[in-house]
Amino acid sequence: MKLKALIVSGILLMVIIFMLSQFISKKQQPTEVIEATVTNILLQKDEQLTESGKYKGEAHYEFSYSNKDNRKIHYVFSDKNKRGMTFIIYSKNKSNIVSEGHTSKENNFLLEDTFSPQQEGSYEITIVSDDGDGGADSPISILVELAPN
Repeated sequence: MKLKALIVSGILLMVIIFMLSQFISKKQQPTEVIEATVTNILLQKDEQLTESGKYKGEAHYEFSYSNKDNRKIHYVFSDKNKRGMTFIIYSKNKSNIVSEGHTSKENNFLLEDTFSPQQEGSYEITIVSDDGDGGADSPISILVELAPN
């Protein structure tokens, strides 16, 4: 008799737990997360390099960074013609170099790096080819983006 009462009590307890879990799961509504579309790209170019700026033999590009982004900057520079080029990122007033590199056979004419900006504002990229002509009419690819968290 005690065994039958124990079995019935156990089954009754499982039914109550099952019903309670069903009730609780119906009360919980899934939370819908809506993400705003945010672009992480600060500069993207895939073009023939042209000389621009006041110095012959140099090409220049600009991008801006805001402190509210609170992230590092990641860049990829591809020297598609495999000429060998120097790639320098300055703060806008050229007071300091924040990152630089050189494409060569050793790095497969591809630069990729990440740096932490020291200040918000405009940054300038200067590109100079090894032969000093600014890489005029050479195909390049530049991607400057906020680094993923």
